[in-house]
Amino acid sequence: AVVAAMKEHLTSEEVQEEGCRALRGVASNRGFDILVAEHAGIQAVMAAMRGHLSCEKVQIQGCVALRNLTANDGPAEAVMKQGGVKAVVEAMEDCLSCNEVQIHGCGALW
Repeated sequence: AVVAAMKEHLTSEEVQEEGCRALRGVASNRGFDILVAEHAGIQAVMAAMRGHLSCEKVQIQGCVALRNLTANDGPAEAVMKQGGVKAVVEAMEDCLSCNEVQIHGCGALW
């Protein structure tokens, strides 16, 4: 339902932020991170980040979601193959003055 809502409301910063927040929470639980990846969660997070480059709140939640997805081997490979590193680097470049984006971006890249 979260991914569907994010797809339905691509232009809404609020929906994208809360969608990334929800996916980050689910992905923080071992085993559920794989479910997020299998149900287009990675694509939804990256679409949110790319669609709202200047929105720090979306970038923060997106970076944390990708960090949680890369904490384990299975989803980490999928995140890398789908351009997750590029999405995080773009977020960090576009939000240079936002400490939270920088911190969580580094966490995702770690």
